[in-house]
Amino acid sequence: MPDTRRSSRGRHRAPATRSRTPISPRLHAVTVAQCALALGLVLSLGGYTVAESVTQRESAAAEQRVDAAAGIARDEVIAGRERAAATAADVIATATAARTEAAGSMSENELAPLDDAVAVLMTLIGDVPDGPAPIEPGPVDAADLTGTERASRGVTRAPVPVAGDKASAAPSEATDLAGAFAASDTARAAAMAAAAEAAQQAAQTSADGVPPADELAAGILAATAEVADLTAQAKATAQGNAAAQVAAAIAAEAAAAIAAQAEQAAAEAAESAAQRASLAAYANGRVPADALCAIGFSPDQQLRCDAAEALTRLNDVFRAKFGTDLAVTDSYRSYSAQVACARSKGRLCAAPGTSNHGRGVAIDLGSGVQRFGSAQHEWMADHAGEFGWDLPDWASRTGSKREPWHWEFTA
Repeated sequence: MPDTRRSSRGRHRAPATRSRTPISPRLHAVTVAQCALALGLVLSLGGYTVAESVTQRESAAAEQRVDAAAGIARDEVIAGRERAAATAADVIATATAARTEAAGSMSENELAPLDDAVAVLMTLIGDVPDGPAPIEPGPVDAADLTGTERASRGVTRAPVPVAGDKASAAPSEATDLAGAFAASDTARAAAMAAAAEAAQQAAQTSADGVPPADELAAGILAATAEVADLTAQAKATAQGNAAAQVAAAIAAEAAAAIAAQAEQAAAEAAESAAQRASLAAYANGRVPADALCAIGFSPDQQLRCDAAEALTRLNDVFRAKFGTDLAVTDSYRSYSAQVACARSKGRLCAAPGTSNHGRGVAIDLGSGVQRFGSAQHEWMADHAGEFGWDLPDWASRTGSKREPWHWEFTA
């Protein structure tokens, strides 16, 4: 029966005091361990959540960096192709102009390699798209960066410890939590390394500014170099052919000039021969005036025509040297004139009918030539022979009849 007691006023009963059952020490230890385990689980789950959040942020940042590096690479590819295409267009223009110039001195077979190379290059330029470059770097998965399998944005949750063996529960929680944070550090380092490598590959370009991986731009540049080389060869060949043509034309012109000179010389020789033959029909001193030619710079005097022409050429050089023409005091002498000379001068004149004056090939000169030792006479002695005129031995300084003024045409 419960103990009922009245209060001081006697209106209510005071509750009976409950007896407490004693708790054994073992049960108390189990209870404490369970509480500790529960608390550990809560802390463990919270740690994994923190580790997962950090890893996700690092992975997302790594993907952004890789995407940015891929964008840079795409931009570099586009720019590289544009530069290659612009260079190719300039080289094609140069090749076209060179081909036009070379067409006159090179055959179609010689120009065929250049034409083929230009066609290939134009085809490659046509393959350059107007839009973004169709080169897409492969997606970089977080699994590639961390070595784990993706879950939420590429991070796998670490295994949650299962309540089991109480002795091993706490150590397992600590180990897994440390491993989760370690995976976060690894993901960060791997992401940074991958982004740096992608950026380096995007920035690492060839000397032409074209990413090494872009085969189209590299092909355009290679074809451009070939066209430029063939253009240079075509120019060199065309210049060589043109020079050969010019040399051939000069040689042909020189040959024609030589032939013309030879023909003229032959004609003059034939004319001289004809002239001599025509005068041979006449006796000495009996040549009619219409069979002779007047001397150009001294028209009152006449000679055989070839002798008159040669004397005119000689006079041109003499005048250039001394400033005056040769003074011709006597030329063709008729038979009657020879008789008069013999009567007036005696032995100074040849017997009538034997003088070379009577054949139209002898002259008597003044202008200083009539004196031995004068500058004019010495010049005539040195140069008159070039034009077929000569001083006979009998008229020389040591001759039988010293006549420095008497010259005869012997050509």
